Amino acid sequence: MEITVKRIYFRDTYTIGAIQVNGKYLMDTLEPHAIPWKDNPFIGQKAGERIAGQTAVPEGCYRVELRYSKRYKRTRPVLAGVPEFKSIVIRAGKGAGQTRGDILVGRLGAVVDGHPSDNPHLEDSRKTFNRLFSMMEDAMGKGETVWVEVRSHKEGNYEL
Repeated sequence: MEITVKRIYFRDTYTIGAIQVNGKYLMDTLEPHAIPWKDNPFIGQKAGERIAGQTAVPEGCYRVELRYSKRYKRTRPVLAGVPEFKSIVIRAGKGAGQTRGDILVGRLGAVVDGHPSDNPHLEDSRKTFNRLFSMMEDAMGKGETVWVEVRSHKEGNYEL
């Protein structure tokens, strides 16, 4: 199973994107500030420095592992092998301040004229997360490896 996180909007405190599964749009994402880990013509900056809990993961392709969390008492999808990060989880959440480096999923609220508001939030986050998690479990149950590719795209109107 191939999941793509397509980053679209880059701001100082958050990054908005979309998840595509096998090439089809499924839901929106909210992450911390995405720094360019190497020169990136879309962001137009030189490589930045990571700030724990405030910086999105580097672009790349990561295998998903389902790991049980004693803290949350549930199995969670974790991106394996993310450089400079201990544990990155795809999970439900509402606002940019809740990301702590993770990838939050849901349906983007407050889009005006093709652009997100200054304080974006996700709606139906638990429902959309459960849908994605179920798809991951099904794929892994069939012996498939689940991959997440994180990519940045030139900023534009919120269209998929």
